[in-house]
Amino acid sequence: MQLKLLNVARASLKELREDFEDYIKSRHLQFFVSGEPRYADMLNYCRYHNRLSDYEPFFAQWTDEQMCNYAITLCHFIDRMMMSFLKKLEQEFITEGGIKERMHRARTGYRQQQDERLKQLEAELPRLKQSLAEAQAETTKWKAEATKWKAAFEDLKQRALKMYYGKEEEIKRLKEQLGEEKL
Repeated sequence: MQLKLLNVARASLKELREDFEDYIKSRHLQFFVSGEPRYADMLNYCRYHNRLSDYEPFFAQWTDEQMCNYAITLCHFIDRMMMSFLKKLEQEFITEGGIKERMHRARTGYRQQQDERLKQLEAELPRLKQSLAEAQAETTKWKAEATKWKAAFEDLKQRALKMYYGKEEEIKRLKEQLGEEKL
């Protein structure tokens, strides 16, 4: 699309240049030619000034002949710049392809990255499963140990309570004896 638009702009610029050339011919004015001092001055000025504000002070001073020659020179400069830009775009198109090719390349590159990441994750999966199995085995072992300790604690607690309740009568009797002695 950019190439088409650039070629349309070049064609319009060519028509403009031809209009200025026709104006000079129809009015029997002279073209500035190489070797003349005014031609060298015109080239030098146009080479370093490319804004309308650079030329506005001269609109009232220049003749039709000067105005047309400067305009033709600017058209040539712009055309030369467009041609070099076109060559650059064509070279980019040759080396990098068009937009569809670049989009396809970007998409396939993304898919390749995703495929590589998936392969890495698939390769890592067995190791993670092994680690999980080891952790589960360790957890089961610790749960069995905790159950064993809990059972031992419960047994000890039951025996202690049994002994306490078994000696409850004796404790009551001793408390009574102690209570009588204090009085």
